[in-house]
Amino acid sequence: MFGGVLADQPTVDDALGYQKASEALANIIIDENTDTPLTIGVFGEWGVGKTSFLKMIEERIPSEKYSTVWFDPWRYDEKQVIQAALIQTILAKIDQTTTDEGFRRQIIELSAKFLALIAAKVTEVATSGLVKPIELFNEAKQIIKPGFEEIRSWNEIDRTFERVVNIHVGKEGRLIIFIDDLDRCMPENAIQVLEAIKLFLAQKNCVFVLGVDKQGIENAISLRYRDNPQMSGVRYLEKIIQIPFFLPQPDPDNIKVFTQSFLGETTVYQTQRVISAGAVNNPRRIKRFINTLSLLRAIASDKDLEEPVLAKIVIIQSLFPEFFQILCNEPEAIRHLMELSKAEQPSESPKYNVYKKFLDKQELIAFLIKTRDINPRYDLWDSYLHLATIGGDSG
Repeated sequence: MFGGVLADQPTVDDALGYQKASEALANIIIDENTDTPLTIGVFGEWGVGKTSFLKMIEERIPSEKYSTVWFDPWRYDEKQVIQAALIQTILAKIDQTTTDEGFRRQIIELSAKFLALIAAKVTEVATSGLVKPIELFNEAKQIIKPGFEEIRSWNEIDRTFERVVNIHVGKEGRLIIFIDDLDRCMPENAIQVLEAIKLFLAQKNCVFVLGVDKQGIENAISLRYRDNPQMSGVRYLEKIIQIPFFLPQPDPDNIKVFTQSFLGETTVYQTQRVISAGAVNNPRRIKRFINTLSLLRAIASDKDLEEPVLAKIVIIQSLFPEFFQILCNEPEAIRHLMELSKAEQPSESPKYNVYKKFLDKQELIAFLIKTRDINPRYDLWDSYLHLATIGGDSG
């Protein structure tokens, strides 16, 4: 039996067959013929490995000519100015790489001017603490005036930022900013990050790589601009992102190897098969199910429970809680649903009304078909259900 708890951490070890795609994107980023500024969107749903994929891209970028920055926007709540946090993070990275006091002064002044334009009351953002002197902030704020003066200030900041980037990476280098989990932000914060890229960070030699759930961010944008029929989430992203890349579903063989690497060689094959079927090729789900199963098996170490059966019931409880509630009261629920799913005509059985709403749940039906040979001993049924209730995601 496997043991321990699996950390939900990104990795550069390619267990899912993403190596060629990460190499291709890294080569595009560093190719001298690639025009900049450039924004790449790495699209994928929750748990498919976007962060690991971004880390794999970064690992393939030479550090001699290229500088990378990581920004996690979801760390900042609505009380903080997320655009300022992004700018501070970028400028702090540049500041850390130089000992030239004159250049550092340029960076600090640029940071203060950025903050003064973004929000008049911002004096410091909780990233690097790059801008602390209140005198410098007040000095920068004094140059910002309404109308033409504000426009001139933005133009001056654009030129200064471009110059700072060129000094940092040189004319042949690139500044690559990885922005991860944008869809985990509050919708307004996610849009603020995209606005920052579009309005004042898209400069020569800058490349932005965004890890995001495309559907989620499009919904947030459409909600923000719901009064503007010309501005859909799809159109908005098309204006921001020049290279969209959809992270593919991992190959089933890679998922098998991935799952087995955590379960261990001594774990029965059926357990691996059940978890792979329930996770639907989602690496994060696989880790969560394995962690849950490991905990429950330890709790029930004195009971003669079969791991594949426990895995199956835990997955039903976690992913299909409404059907699990029926299963708690009717141990034959799986058999009844499977029989009804095979019927060509609606059944006249009284049970049909109980189960008919599940007949359209293709993910549930597919899971039950794939695991139809995994069934419990009914004298242990209550033990399985009790443990699933403890360890599932839905109570």
